[in-house]
Amino acid sequence: MKLKDLRFMVMLSVVLLTALNAVGDNQQEIQQLEIERHLDSVFNSSSLVSLPYFSTHITEFDMKTAADTLGVELAAIKAVIEIEAGYAHRGIVSPGIPIVFFQRAVFLKKAAKNNSDLTQARKLYPELFSTGTSSKPRVYHHYDLLQKAMKVDPVAAVESTFWGMFQIGGFNWKRCGAGSPEEFAFRMSMSEKEQFRFFIKFIQHGGMLDSMRQKNWTRFAAVYNGPGYQRRQYHVRLAEAYKKHKSNSL
Repeated sequence: MKLKDLRFMVMLSVVLLTALNAVGDNQQEIQQLEIERHLDSVFNSSSLVSLPYFSTHITEFDMKTAADTLGVELAAIKAVIEIEAGYAHRGIVSPGIPIVFFQRAVFLKKAAKNNSDLTQARKLYPELFSTGTSSKPRVYHHYDLLQKAMKVDPVAAVESTFWGMFQIGGFNWKRCGAGSPEEFAFRMSMSEKEQFRFFIKFIQHGGMLDSMRQKNWTRFAAVYNGPGYQRRQYHVRLAEAYKKHKSNSL
């Protein structure tokens, strides 16, 4: 196993280990310190130590801070959150387990391009090569596939998955301000606040900030949601959500 792959698997093990022992606020504080120590040892960096507790949700204050940071209306931020994250604003299934959408075909293509051993992978993880259904709930099924894909090609796995409450593609990890795909996956697994921070940076560096400032929802949706935005009426839904939140703020 390559050093990078080993580092990535150690990082994920830390997330899952601390998640399983999450009990009470005092325990969360202990886990936070433990995570920071592990991060220092795994990444040899102090840039990742200021992370929030597991499953911390975004608040009105967070949304206001994001609006002020980006120089956009709070109603615009709320509109995008409503359409992209849903009313529940849910991005974490349980501590350490983010909502993910794993794209099998994209992963296999990327892994092949990276010269990963797909012959061996087919023997060990046949689920990655099958389009069959699963008895598990959808979110856990995709997370399970992601975990198996990470053992084959961690970078391809991260980049072939849509992450968190805003379903940001892992291939955007640089635009989100992450230093590596590993850091992106780790922070996306930490909390909804971390997912929100990545979302803010994604808007800022992904060519969508001017569209949000101008409330040009067609252009915004075309970038954020891709060519299928018209079919799913993202631009129309965004415009309606903005009008609602604007009206509520008056």
